[in-house]
Amino acid sequence: MILPDTPIEDKDSDKLRRAPLAAKVAELVNNFEGKESFVVGIEGVWGSGKTSFVNLIVDNLSSEKTVVIPFNPWNFSGQNELIEDFFTTLVSQINEFKSDKDKAKQIKGMDTLKSRP
Repeated sequence: MILPDTPIEDKDSDKLRRAPLAAKVAELVNNFEGKESFVVGIEGVWGSGKTSFVNLIVDNLSSEKTVVIPFNPWNFSGQNELIEDFFTTLVSQINEFKSDKDKAKQIKGMDTLKSRP
């Protein structure tokens, strides 16, 4: 059997049964009550399914408690390009939230951004 090398998007396509672990990771994120940030690291060799696993986690995140800003760091050859595009993407997404008051409340510190022109 030959399988395509494209990331899966949902649990219905999960032939390797990663969905339960992804749901557990999403549950930990959804239930986080702390004031500090935290990082979830997903490590693996090229082609091992990291993007598929992330997609499964994102599929289980609560849209009321989390904001997901997709960013693909593999499109860049240099560190400066990577950093520039990361912040361009971040600012672009924040600007979209500024126009939607309900979504803006989801981003901590958004009230300081509202006062800017």
